[in-house]
This record gives sequence, C-alpha cells and structure tokens, in this order.
Amino acid sequence: MLGLLLGLVVGVAVLLIGRMLIASRLPVPLRGAIALLFAVPAGIAGGSVVSSLMQLGGAGPTATGIAAAVGAIIIAGAAMMSLLPAMTACTGSNGSPLHG
Repeated sequence: MLGLLLGLVVGVAVLLIGRMLIASRLPVPLRGAIALLFAVPAGIAGGSVVSSLMQLGGAGPTATGIAAAVGAIIIAGAAMMSLLPAMTACTGSNGSPLHG
C-alpha cells in the first residue's frame, strides 16, 4: 500500500514539475523536448491498448499492427495537443519569447 501511495505522489510531482517547465520561459525547442517526454510514453501505452483490443477482437497480426501504430500516433498527438497551450503561453505568435 505504501508503494502505491509513493508512486502516486511521485507521479503527481513529475506531472506538476513537467507542466511548470513547459509553461516556463525556456526556449521553445527545450519545452518541446519536455513535452515529448510526456507524449512518447502516452503513445506507447495507447498503441499497446489498441493492440490488445484488436487481438481480443480476433484481428490478424497485420491489422493489429497497423491499428496499433495509428492509435499510438493519435494518442501521442492528443498528448502533445493537451500540452500545446502551456507551451505557447509564454511566446508570441512567431514563437519568440514574450518579455515584460
């Protein structure tokens, strides 16, 4: 039980620190790299879920692989889109940092 609680606390801390770094005034490429650290595992997990559901439904290996790849891309894209407002909060429309 203690391990589960500790994992939850650490997970929330990582999420909050990541959100603060993405919303900070770091250079845009660095904030994009931080966002990818969140989006890539989400895409892998999403691809795994789609693959499992396809196998559970009895789909063949080719269809399963294609659907898993498409699902992974869609879910990673959704994760990046959820982080995009925080990434652009400190930059102007041309990507340059706002000062003031």
